Amino acid sequence: MKLIFTLVAFFVLLMPAVAVAEGDAPKPPYFASLNEEKVYMRFGPGKNYPVKWVYSRRDLPVEVTHVYESWRKVKMPDGEFGWINQTLLSSARTAIILGKGPQVLTKKEDGKKVVARVIPGLIVALLKCSATACQVEANDQKGWISRTALWGLYAAEQIP
Repeated sequence: MKLIFTLVAFFVLLMPAVAVAEGDAPKPPYFASLNEEKVYMRFGPGKNYPVKWVYSRRDLPVEVTHVYESWRKVKMPDGEFGWINQTLLSSARTAIILGKGPQVLTKKEDGKKVVARVIPGLIVALLKCSATACQVEANDQKGWISRTALWGLYAAEQIP
């Protein structure tokens, strides 16, 4: 009986901390990324809903559009919508390269010296973004790329 009382007291003490943590979360819409190698997207906000898709791309950017308890309704880069548990999401900012052919990463934002060519579908870490370009990193290569070649940030969003 003492063990049950101790466990109940522990969870009661823990609850205000959880409420503060959820209160600090950004209000939708916002971008996040998958933080596991295997993520289940469901038809609704709960484990009782069937699995819609299984994603196997850690760091894939997602747009959180709605919040329901510990579940997040997300939009995927391909436009698919579904629900993912918040524990499977990270606040790390990533983007996915768009387009039909290779995109150019340049040394500076002005786009003059080419560092690498990147293919559509590649996931990159967003380091900072100006009005026209973002500095990204992938496979230990850093460079600047046009914002129009990325999915995972809003049109006017600045990333310091």
